[in-house]
Amino acid sequence: MAEMVATLLAAAALLAPQQHQLSLQPYASGLGALTAIASTPAEPNRLYAVEQAGRIQYLINGRVRGTFIDLRDRITSGGEQGLLSVAFHPNYRRNHRFYVDYTDRQGNTRVVEFRSRNGTGLKSTARQLLFVRQPYANHNGGELQFDRHGLLYVGMGDGFDRANGDLYVGDVGQGEWEEIDYRPAAAIGRLANYGWRTYEGRARYSNTPLGPGQGVAPVYVFSHADNNCSVTGGYVYRGRGVAAAVGRYFFGDYCSGTIWSLRIQNGAAADVRREPFRVASLTSFGEDAAGELYMATGDGRIYKLGG
Repeated sequence: MAEMVATLLAAAALLAPQQHQLSLQPYASGLGALTAIASTPAEPNRLYAVEQAGRIQYLINGRVRGTFIDLRDRITSGGEQGLLSVAFHPNYRRNHRFYVDYTDRQGNTRVVEFRSRNGTGLKSTARQLLFVRQPYANHNGGELQFDRHGLLYVGMGDGFDRANGDLYVGDVGQGEWEEIDYRPAAAIGRLANYGWRTYEGRARYSNTPLGPGQGVAPVYVFSHADNNCSVTGGYVYRGRGVAAAVGRYFFGDYCSGTIWSLRIQNGAAADVRREPFRVASLTSFGEDAAGELYMATGDGRIYKLGG
């Protein structure tokens, strides 16, 4: 009887669903403090690493192969300022246009278009698209993303789901709460209000009246307990290398290094889990042309999501 029970238990264990453990693989190191990772389908073998001090380096198979563009003479860097993002035009293969967001010498934000030739960015082609005067040196944003319709978005911690165009926003809090906001592709284009500074997360922050636009509550919040301090927004994994991660949105916290992932079901967060690894000084997530997911750090390291 005991042998039969043991056999049945063993069979049940084999049939029980197993939660696949994800892992991180070191991909590159020796870079400057990183603020973003980017790619373009026009160059599927290249991964671009944005250094806060003002350079964009390109990597092939985890090795730095050269400097794509050097803007250090135009940039103020340190704290939350510097060269913050790069985005390649959807038609980059033909027009060679790319866009950067940086903090200028006076501490203000500039979004500038450049062009490249023979795989190198040309500083002489600069064309300013946006200038924003910044009253403070923190919370200046910096993320650049193109949507499925070729529109360029300027924000902070934003990322689109490449499979369907849904928008995910890592919304940094001021005092106690960090949040993840979500907007389905069908609703993008209608004015949405994510609550600040009336709300921080789901908590009332001030008596400031909620401004215009449809009020949209966060799909997930976490507090500053456990050494958390600042959300780093990420991406929905759509690569082929890690089957267990497909369809999950990954994000983390800069101070604690904790990485979470979740799914969106019926407009709400579901199956939220804390992943079994941490990334200290987590500054950014990025995707390569195949949809594989990377994580960047303030000490110049890049990690790749694995199974």
